[in-house]
This record gives sequence, C-alpha cells and structure tokens, in this order.
Amino acid sequence: MRSQGQPTPAVHIELSPQHNLPPINNQKYFLAVGWAKKSLEGFWMLLKRKKESNLGHHSKKVTIKERIHPRYLELEPLCCLSSCLVRTGCCAAVTFNLFFVAITAFVIGLKIYDGGRIDVWDELDTNFNAIVTHQTSLYLLGLFDLLTLFMSLCLLYGIFSFERAFLKIHWRFDFFALGFNVVAFFLFVFALNSEGPETWTWKNVLLAVAFASQIPLQLWAISVVKACYDFYVLLYVFVTFFFDFNKTQTPMRRCWLNPGSETFSHNYLHSQMSAQQLKLYYFTGVRGRAEYIRQILKLANVPYEEVSITFDTWSKYKGEMPLGQVPVLEVDGVKLGQSLAIARYLGERYGLSPKEPLARALLEMIADHISDAQNSGAFKDWPLICLELQPCEDKAAFFREKIRPLLDACANLVENYLVESENGTLLGKDKITWADIYAAEFFSKCVDFGEKDCLEAFPHIKALIDRIHNEPVIKKHIAARGETKF
Repeated sequence: MRSQGQPTPAVHIELSPQHNLPPINNQKYFLAVGWAKKSLEGFWMLLKRKKESNLGHHSKKVTIKERIHPRYLELEPLCCLSSCLVRTGCCAAVTFNLFFVAITAFVIGLKIYDGGRIDVWDELDTNFNAIVTHQTSLYLLGLFDLLTLFMSLCLLYGIFSFERAFLKIHWRFDFFALGFNVVAFFLFVFALNSEGPETWTWKNVLLAVAFASQIPLQLWAISVVKACYDFYVLLYVFVTFFFDFNKTQTPMRRCWLNPGSETFSHNYLHSQMSAQQLKLYYFTGVRGRAEYIRQILKLANVPYEEVSITFDTWSKYKGEMPLGQVPVLEVDGVKLGQSLAIARYLGERYGLSPKEPLARALLEMIADHISDAQNSGAFKDWPLICLELQPCEDKAAFFREKIRPLLDACANLVENYLVESENGTLLGKDKITWADIYAAEFFSKCVDFGEKDCLEAFPHIKALIDRIHNEPVIKKHIAARGETKF
C-alpha cells in the first residue's frame, strides 16, 4: 500500500493560460538605433580583423563565417536575391579575368614558341618600340597574369566564405589592374603603329583586343566587388543586431520575435540550437518516457544536462512544467513537454527523421500506434506498479493477464512493418530514426520489467532492439545507466 504522504507521479494535465504576446510595433525604432550603433562596431571589427565574437548570451565563440552563412540568406527572399546578384556578379568578374589570362597566355606562348621578336636584340638599346613588343615585355605580362589568377582565387574564397577582407583586397587590385591595362593598351598600340603595318599580325591584334576589352570590364568589376563588399558589411551588421536585440527578449517571446521576418527569426534561432543549452527534466533513476529521449540525444552526439527530480521534490517542479508533466526538454529557456513531441523535434533537428513528408508521416503513424497502446488500459498502471506507487498483489499475473494482450496487439503491427523492411528498421532504411529508438525502448521495457519471453513471437522486434542497443554510444549509455525500477 502507498504511504499516506507519499506523492505520486501520475498527474493530470494542467494547461496554463495562454499569454497573448503584445504586438511589436517599435521594430523600426529598434532597427534604426541598432543599425547606427552596430555599423560603427562592424567597421571597427573589420579594421581589427576580429575573427570571433560572442553571440549574445551564448558562451560559444562563433566565427564571422558561421554568423553570416548562405543557409541564413535562403530564409530571407530579399537577402537571397541580393546575395545571388552580387555573388553572381563577382563570379562573372572572375570568369572574365580567367578569359583574359587564357588569351594572353595563349599569345605569349605562341610568340615565345615562334621566337616572335619584331626587332633584333641589338636594336633594343635604342628602339623603344622594340622594348614594348619584345619578349621581355611578354614575360612581364605573364607575371601580371599570375597575379590576376591569385587575386581571382582570393575573390572566390571571399565570396563563398564571407570574408570581407578578401573582397576589399581584390577591389583595390582592380584599380591597379585597370591602370595596367590602360597603360599597356596605349603603349602596345603606339609601338605597333610606329613599327608599321607588318607588325599587325593576328597575334598582336588579339593581344591589343584583350587589353582593350579589359578596360570596361575592369570598371564593371570594381563596382560589382564593391557592391558585394558593402552587402556583406550590411548583412553582418544586421545579423549582429539580431542577436543583440533577440537576447533581450523573454524566452517565449524570443521564439516569435520578428525583426526581419518570422521565417528568419524562427529558423535562425533553431539553426543555432547546437550552441544552446539543453536540459532534460525527469525522475531520478527511472527510464520511463525519458529514456528514449536520452538515447536520441546520445546517438545525435548532443550534449545536455539532466535535471533529476525525486518524488519528494516533484511538487516543487510541477508548477514549472508547461503541462504539469515530465519529461520536459528545455531549449534555451523554452520548455517543451510531451515525450513524442520532444522526440519528433530532436529527430527533425538532428537528422533522425526522414525528409520526405510521406515517409515522415508513416514513421509518426507507427510511433503514435505504440503511444496509443502505451496509454491504454493496464499499460497506464504498469509504471506505477513497477515503481511500487500503486498496489498489486501479483505483478507477474497482472502483466500476463492484462498487459500481454495489449502488447501482442501492438507488437503484431510493428512486426509486420519490420518483416517488410529490408534493413531491420521501421522504414527499411540504413539510418536509424527516432521512432526506431522509441519502439526499441518501449518493447525492451516489456522484457526487462514484464516477461523475459514476451517477444519470442516477434523476432524482428528483438532484432531491432539488438541493433539499437548495440550502437556504440547507446551501448555505453546503457552500461553506465545501471539497474532501474522502471
């Protein structure tokens, strides 16, 4: 019999009143003030070449490249369009530079191969035109081609790694290249005209055209690279402001904060979950409905802190739980209840859920089927009986007579799905999903705390349990877990 003052974990769902969030009408004011402040800080960080910065309340250091990442641009249509324009323009500038290098290198190679000197070596001391058109000048042009190739690589690295300093270096090089092409074009044409019409070979004409075409293209490249640099500066300031403004809000309001768009704020917050603190609330020494959540976190290699609750301290924590129940996963101050909701969230967040909507629905269908069985009839009382919080004269008879029929009905359907599976998982895929872990934990508890042979008629379920429990990280977790009452 349960003692008079002993609390029980069987709690009713208590829905807290919904708090209506007031509309945020002062966003433009905050944006204007924040941009003015953060613009100065952004330029100062550029001058200091500071590679890392603290992201608000997070203790993890995150590089500028991680703060401004292409996947964040895809969340904002305007940012995505602007990014595509400036980055495509820079790629086009690199392409034109490569064409110039290819043409000039081709002509240089032919002239060197053919010994293409317009004048003999003895005339170099007195003939300026010979100096300009001699192979020595072609060697200098070759060095310029090598410099152009190097700067093109710097530009490509800058636009794809979001390193603004490389864009600024290439932008300055564009001015030098513009001056070089202007001077080279006029000197080369002047030298050819002075030597006479016989020097206007197709090689020299091709070289002159290459110089001439580079002049307007270089002017265009200057504007494109500068636009890309300014866009990265603006984007950096915006993302920095978003973090500083976001950290001042309450946890629930922060999830719905909308400085640019709801899509940006919501997805950006969840994309940073790896840097957030996770807390799992559940009873001490009990596997229960938190065990498969622990295994999901272990398999995903996600660090978390577990807050252990005793039956004596449950009344203290109960009022803090969103639904008056555990398990609860706290994500950066936001508490998420219901074990299946937590498992679905972690599965989608850490790649343990299929991407296809139909496959995801099939997986959730099987998980909900197991959950229905777990919440039906005698299954609801079984945890309390195992934890000795509810009286039962004969546990073995209770399991055999009342739980075994429910277990067999549930296991039959799951077994049928596993029979059709090619790889022993619920979806027949090589990769384990969160629902596989959930099913394995549910049925393994029936073996551990019920009858050892209750799954003999379901070999595929036993194989699924063996596969999950033999995953190295889960196997290590089970070994460290030790014996539990349920």
